[in-house]
Amino acid sequence: MAKTTMSTEEFIGRLDAALDLLETLRAEELERTRLLQTVKTRALEQEHHRLAVELGAEHPRVKQLASRLAYRTRMMADLEEETARARIKVPALEADTWMVHGVVLDKNRKGKPGLTVGLFDAAGKWRREFGYACTDERGYFAIIYPQTGKARGEVSGAQPLYLHVSDQNYKTLLQDTAPLHPAIGQVYYRRLILPDKPVVCVGPQPDSGDEAPIPGNVWIVQGRVVDESGTGVDGLTVTIYDRDLLFDDRLGSTATRNGGYYEIHYRTEDFRDLIEARPDLYVQVMDAQGRKLCPHPATTRFEAGRREIINLTVKKAK
Repeated sequence: MAKTTMSTEEFIGRLDAALDLLETLRAEELERTRLLQTVKTRALEQEHHRLAVELGAEHPRVKQLASRLAYRTRMMADLEEETARARIKVPALEADTWMVHGVVLDKNRKGKPGLTVGLFDAAGKWRREFGYACTDERGYFAIIYPQTGKARGEVSGAQPLYLHVSDQNYKTLLQDTAPLHPAIGQVYYRRLILPDKPVVCVGPQPDSGDEAPIPGNVWIVQGRVVDESGTGVDGLTVTIYDRDLLFDDRLGSTATRNGGYYEIHYRTEDFRDLIEARPDLYVQVMDAQGRKLCPHPATTRFEAGRREIINLTVKKAK
C-alpha cells in the first residue's frame, strides 16, 4: 500500500481543529463542574443559615462554615471566569501578524461589553496604525496587526506600548502598566479589571490636530505639565475652575501621568447659568503634599471652547 504524505499546511490545519475541539470539550467540562459546585455552595449556604439560627452567628461551627463559604465564593468566581474564557474563539493568527487579545472585566469579574481598547505609547499618544478593538458581550477584545486588507508595515518592539480602555466620551477608564513589545508572530493575552460603569463603544480619541467629535454636553481641557527644564512631571494634581464674580466653580481634577500629560472632562451643567454660556477657565497645580505649584495663571482662558489645550510650566516647591 502506497504511503500518503501530508503537507505542512494540512498538518497545521488538522492540529488547529484538534486543539479547537479540545478547548470546546474543556469548556463543557468546566460548565458541568460549575453547575455541580453551584449546587454544593447553595447546600452549604442553607446549612450555614440553619446553624446560625440554631447556634448563633458567633458559634465556632457557624464561623467555620462562613469561612468555607467565603472560600467557595472566590473559587466560584475563578471557575466562572475560566469557563467564560474557555468559550472564547480566539482569531486565527497568520505568520506575519502580531496580536494582543484578552478580556476587560468589571469589579465583579464580569465581562464589560462596548468598551474601546487601543495601544498607546509612553507619552500617552494613540498608535493609530494598530487600530483598536471593541469588547464584545463577554468583554473579549483582539487587536491584530496588520488589520485585514491592509499592508503590513514595520513593527518594532523597541518602544513599549500600553493598553488603554476608554468609554464613549474618550475618557480613559484604565491604563495598563504592563508594557507590550510588538513582534511579528507573537501573541499577548491581557486580563484587565476596571470599575463597573455603563459605556458605548467608539474609536480612540484622534490626535489633537484632528477634528474630534465631542458629545453634546461634554467639554475637555487637556495639556501637559513640565518643569523648568521642559521635562514632564507625573503625579501632580491638576484642577480646573470656572472664574465667576462671587464663587469660582470647580469643574474637575486629575493626576498627570505618562510624562506630565493630563485630561479633564466636565459637563455643561457644571458651569452654565442664565448669564454664562461659556466658562472662563483657570488652572491650579498641586504636588503630593498639597503645595500649590501653579496657583493662578497670569491670564484666564475667557469664553473657553469645547476643547482647550493648556500647557503649564511649574517650579519646584521650596
